[in-house]
Formats: sequence, structure tokens, C-alpha cells
Amino acid sequence: MKANKYKIGKILRAYRQKNHYTQEQLAESIGVTPGFLGQIERDETYPSIDNLTKIIHILDIDANAIFHPQTETEESETAILVNEFKIQFTKLSKNNQEIITLLMKKMVEQQNRES
Repeated sequence: MKANKYKIGKILRAYRQKNHYTQEQLAESIGVTPGFLGQIERDETYPSIDNLTKIIHILDIDANAIFHPQTETEESETAILVNEFKIQFTKLSKNNQEIITLLMKKMVEQQNRES
């Protein structure tokens, strides 16, 4: 019986893999066993709020990606891409951030005209 109706584990696993953490590395970082982390990732149990907070911080996850997913696979993949974009965007200079923002606005305007 699955305890986790939100499929948090599947999303956490995707982020862990995206961030190149092994189960052992992440488990050690949050103070649990790799076996317990595996149970979380298989949605057999929930992480505690404390452990979930640690995981979100370590893997730099937007909590909305966990609690408000769109669909199973597409949502977690989309959430990963959005999160990766946010990370890379913050590394850009202010000028480059402004350029990217302008390009995105222009692309949305173009798409709206075509719709």
C-alpha cells in the first residue's frame, strides 16, 4: 500500500539524480539511511517535515514543484527544467538577465499573436 498519494518520492528522486547525488550521499546529508531514503523515493513512506526541508534545501528545489505538480512525469520533468533555469538565470549578470527577460517577453508576444 502506498502511503504517499502525492508521489513526492518520484519527484525527489528526479531532483536527486539531476543534481548528481547518490542515495547514499543525500541520505548522509540529511541524516537518514540510504534504505529509508529509498523508501521515500519509492513513495512507501513520507519524509518528515524536517527531512523534506533539508532535501529541498540541499537539492535547491522549489517547493511548488513538490506540492503542486501538473502531471506525473511531465510535471516533474517540467519542474526540473524550471528549477534548472532559475539556478542558471541567477548566475547571469544583471545585463544578461535583462536580455533573457526581454527575449522571453518577445517570444510570448509572438506566440500570442500566432494563437
